[in-house]
Amino acid sequence: MFESKASKRLLSIYLMIILSVLTVLSGCRNNIVIEETPDTPQAQVLHITATAFAPYDFCRQIAGDMADVEILIGPGEDSHSYTPSNKDLEKIKSADIFIYTGTENRINKAIETGDNPNRKIINVSSLVPNLEVKIPEEMEESFETDDTAIRHTKYDEHVWTSIDNAEVICQEIADTLCEIDEKNSSYYRSNCEVYLSQLSSLKRDIKRIVSTAERKTIIMAGRYSMRYFAEEFGLKVYTAYPDCTKPYGDYPEAVKYLEEKMRNDYIPVVFYDEMTQGSIAQKITDGTGKKTAVFYSCHNISMEDYIGGATYLELMTRNKQTLETALN
Repeated sequence: MFESKASKRLLSIYLMIILSVLTVLSGCRNNIVIEETPDTPQAQVLHITATAFAPYDFCRQIAGDMADVEILIGPGEDSHSYTPSNKDLEKIKSADIFIYTGTENRINKAIETGDNPNRKIINVSSLVPNLEVKIPEEMEESFETDDTAIRHTKYDEHVWTSIDNAEVICQEIADTLCEIDEKNSSYYRSNCEVYLSQLSSLKRDIKRIVSTAERKTIIMAGRYSMRYFAEEFGLKVYTAYPDCTKPYGDYPEAVKYLEEKMRNDYIPVVFYDEMTQGSIAQKITDGTGKKTAVFYSCHNISMEDYIGGATYLELMTRNKQTLETALN
């Protein structure tokens, strides 16, 4: 009986202690200030619009997941005859960043209207020295069938075929992204540094190929879109066309000159640009056993390469590989 009463008393004491502790804990909990962590802000997806493939791809590499990058010229379309539609102009108007070559006259007029004061505009041609299209003096007579072919100053708009220029453009893209999205600047800078390193490696490879090559001469049986490339790597280009803005087939004397040049100098490869079927290159090499190959200007991209996810680096690497054959 005594033990039963003692046990009940002890149980009551335990219960009182437990209730007291719970009360204290409850009071402490009520006095704790719980700091609410604000929702992590969603990264604002930037909208970037480009007219040409090379700067479009640069933007993809540097902006990564932080931007929606769009190219206006569809895969396989002739970029030299591109005229922006009203829909394209609306995309340009609403873009956070618009990047273009600087040679599209209608676009130049459109962006002068100041329709979007917050939009950043990058004119790639304004970032680097512009080079005149230059054909060898010994070929000038081949183009005299057209008085305008060699008597008017023309500039090559494919500035990104120089890897030095590509690096300048990429740095400008990174700077612009950091300016309008400062909180993610380290992300853009990091992406840019990695990409610049890849470009630098490609440039070293091409310089090595040229420095050890048997010749420094290239035949381009198509639009002349490699002025900057030739300048950077010390190459001389003989072309079937004095620039990159007119239709094919106007200069039979030039084609004849290239046929003789290929045979006399034992040139193993004749290039043509990626947006053509290479008919002139094929005509020059017919019956000779020589090869034809694409030189990728990266102004636009074929549907096949677009579907395959090709990049500027990939296309320029193809140029490097073919160049090694063409110069040896």
